[in-house]
Amino acid sequence: MLDAIYINETALLLNAFAETVKTLGRLNLHDNNVYAENFFRDFLNTLKGWNLINANAFAFNEPGVDLVYEDEGRMVQVSSTVTKKKIQDSLNNTDRKKYANYHFYFLAIGNDASGLAGKAYSVPQEFVFDATVDVWDISRLVALMNDADIDTKKSLHELTRKHLCTLLRPEKNAHSLSEVVKVLSEEMRHGDDTPTKVSFIVSEKIKVNELEGLKDSISEFAGYTTMLNSVYDSHEQFGSFTRRTIHSVLRKVYEDNKGSYTSEELYRLISKYAYDIVLESANRPTDMMMESIEWCVDVIVTDAFEACKIFEHPQNLI
Repeated sequence: MLDAIYINETALLLNAFAETVKTLGRLNLHDNNVYAENFFRDFLNTLKGWNLINANAFAFNEPGVDLVYEDEGRMVQVSSTVTKKKIQDSLNNTDRKKYANYHFYFLAIGNDASGLAGKAYSVPQEFVFDATVDVWDISRLVALMNDADIDTKKSLHELTRKHLCTLLRPEKNAHSLSEVVKVLSEEMRHGDDTPTKVSFIVSEKIKVNELEGLKDSISEFAGYTTMLNSVYDSHEQFGSFTRRTIHSVLRKVYEDNKGSYTSEELYRLISKYAYDIVLESANRPTDMMMESIEWCVDVIVTDAFEACKIFEHPQNLI
């Protein structure tokens, strides 16, 4: 299951980055190009075990090539311009004496490059280049990642998240909540639960349960519990007990662990428990980022807190 998570999230982020580069290119804004060269340098080094460095380390604005691996004689052009002419120009402009016997690769970002693989190119005799296998794009990188071992997949996933995670924000909507609720209700098998009928003030409950360090977080996610209630209602319209099942399991996690952790540690442990269930489920939405799942879980746990399924009712502690 982790294989799929690593690959799917990496693919989402790489494609989001490619779209960003493409959009900025249409506006003639190319600030991301140098960033792309350095990112894909690290990505390829991790994926292939190479030791590429930026060609500008040798000469400023090296023509035809962006990344170089001297020991194995490899060079890579990273380009958001994905045309036959661009590949040919790169081959023509690369210093033949300096890079004699080097293997040339063309990495296209921003557009699909599969149509360029079957075209004919005039390859200088000093270079090694086979367009059928040496023209790469995002899809090709993901395919190569898919063939890698689990440790490499994990490293690529961590690298991509570190540098590109800001491109995709958590999807804070009812659809995401519904997907996570569905997974939790399918994975959580526990007894029914009794609704809490005695009302209380949430801020008072936070205080008496010594959760003031999480007050702002709880308040933030509480703003989405009305949306979650609608999601629960839609899941329960045919007679299921989705909300009560999830509340019951979260309550059991709380009861099993209270006294072993500080209040804030226990709150986070409950959230992590639910998060891990979704993450490890075979039914996990493959197109949902980890941040989106985390946001949904935080809303669900906050709702359980407000419903007094986790932590103590103020009247029990005063």
